[in-house]
Amino acid sequence: MATQRRFPYYLVISIFVLLSSCAPSQIGGMPTSTPLYTQSQTMNLEDSDRIARFQRLADEEGIEPPTVEQIYAPAGTVPGLSGPVPVVRVSFDEGVFFDTDQDTPLPDSLAVLNLIAQNMQRDVPDAALTIIGNTDSTGTDAYNDNLSERRAIHVMKLLTEDGLDPLQMTTVAVGDRQPVAPNSTIEGRARNRRVEFLISASVQANLAAVQYQSVDPSYFPTSVLQIAPARPTQATVTVLQPHLVKVAGTPKLALIPVGPMQIEQAIEAPAPDIAVHDLAPAPTVSMREIPNITPAKLTNVLVY
Repeated sequence: MATQRRFPYYLVISIFVLLSSCAPSQIGGMPTSTPLYTQSQTMNLEDSDRIARFQRLADEEGIEPPTVEQIYAPAGTVPGLSGPVPVVRVSFDEGVFFDTDQDTPLPDSLAVLNLIAQNMQRDVPDAALTIIGNTDSTGTDAYNDNLSERRAIHVMKLLTEDGLDPLQMTTVAVGDRQPVAPNSTIEGRARNRRVEFLISASVQANLAAVQYQSVDPSYFPTSVLQIAPARPTQATVTVLQPHLVKVAGTPKLALIPVGPMQIEQAIEAPAPDIAVHDLAPAPTVSMREIPNITPAKLTNVLVY
């Protein structure tokens, strides 16, 4: 009679023990090795991804990468968040966005706008983009405010045509109040005719970052012989945001003022713990649909 071979159960047990030691343990159906991030940590990770993505996309497109900074909106800026909120500030300081008195971006700027669009399209769906319109210091405050608003709106329209969701965007018109170069030179004025971009998890954080932008007061004069003009410590600027509205029962996308908003004027860099209530509160921004509105109350309609 043939001898029956016994199955080596010890081998099965050894394999099971080995596999168990390699697999993550489970608590309540979730692997314990999965990191759990706080909301603040998540926002910082998203910001880090945005910064790295700008460099990578610029390399892929073969263009000069933008200047990308991580700044922080003060604690208390965003309801429900007690700490500072990270914001990515994007600027293309060496390029020239606009000719004098013009709101149409120059052809060389289109690659820059495409970079912004690509980055946003790869971002989280609720990322907020704020476009800041700027001018040089030639012209009156009223004229520059209007020109900077038109520049920001024009860029918003181009980004919308590039596939961005307009409901993720806001515009702020700061006129000549936040120069990045001396207005006393031709080159400096060219650099000041620009738009800048703020990206974060919250529109409120973006607007707070606009409020506290530090500026060198010596950049204001339009001549090397001038002394920096006396300016108020605060100024009021306009904030616009796209909303879905109904005009005669037909859905339209319109830019609605959600400002005005106060900004600091060319002072020392703000302290890290500056309180947002030191200025008038940033305007409340909502993404809700406005059910009905008359055409006379629309500022600009984005045509589709």
